[in-house]
Amino acid sequence: MRRSNENGQPRIGVLGAGQFARRWALPALARSGVTLHTIVSRSGQSAARAARRFGFIEHGDDPAAVLGRDDIDCVVVLTRHDSHGHLAQAALEQGKHVFVEKPLTLREDELDRMAATMGEVGRVPGRPDGRVLSVGFNRRFSRHTRRMRSVLRARSKPLTAIYTVNAGTLSAGHWALDPREGGGRIRGEACHFVDLLRHLVGEPVVEVSATGVYPADTRGDEMSIALGFADGSRATVHYLTSGTRWFPKERLEVFNEGTILRLEDFRRLRILRKGVIPPLTLPRPSALRRDKGHAAGYRAFVDAIRDGAPSPIPFTEIENATRATLAAPGAAADGRRVRIP
Repeated sequence: MRRSNENGQPRIGVLGAGQFARRWALPALARSGVTLHTIVSRSGQSAARAARRFGFIEHGDDPAAVLGRDDIDCVVVLTRHDSHGHLAQAALEQGKHVFVEKPLTLREDELDRMAATMGEVGRVPGRPDGRVLSVGFNRRFSRHTRRMRSVLRARSKPLTAIYTVNAGTLSAGHWALDPREGGGRIRGEACHFVDLLRHLVGEPVVEVSATGVYPADTRGDEMSIALGFADGSRATVHYLTSGTRWFPKERLEVFNEGTILRLEDFRRLRILRKGVIPPLTLPRPSALRRDKGHAAGYRAFVDAIRDGAPSPIPFTEIENATRATLAAPGAAADGRRVRIP
């Protein structure tokens, strides 16, 4: 498989040109040393505007203009949630590297097919013809996450974590709320938080249970998800939409062996240790800039392709976080614990 053009730059084809693509993904790709080859969108109009703004060579409205091109090495999927799985699978079957914004898929059968494909060609570290598949689990690439991992690396006992997500509301007709197109907010977004917890623990999720905050809410927008990990660690994700914007959008607290890590909105990380009085210092203004790892995640994907390295997120971890997230709504509806293989 050719991994780059003559200048050593991976050639990128992009599916989708919506608001997220224009604000986060395309600027990150443009700065990562790639050739922006072709971008397509449903109508073609947003793709044309993005092509002019970011310097794509071609644009259009047909995914085949990306998937069927031999001169495109990598496909970046930025479409709505229901199309992620089958577009990613199609790109893998065409022998291309793939980056998919979250979620990887809304369907277990699509995940099974991708797992089979990646088991054949994608899991061998450093294999030059192996396909890189990565997902937009950007929070694991934040500088705050790296610091938390360094503190937790030496732990000898299971940890406990509480992740509060003040997600806010969406308009009644928003596509993300549609069970078919968006999958609802838990299937469509909670994978972010499950993956970050799985990354911090360093062990797979083996058990999921969940409780809806409002049982009459058939969309399941608000939910508490309890995760059990292979080493005995426990974590709870409280995904809430009934809060206020004056509270941090995300607050993560990790308790382990006399140490508490408290991360607020990916702006500030506090490390509290037993017997140690924290210094009364204010963070520098530059330190309060939110770092959710978007740019670093895309850069890691591009670097892996350029260097012939394995995916920056092992597929086994992507699969585990996705299965755990997809299990949560059913666990809440049935009142049962779900084992994750």
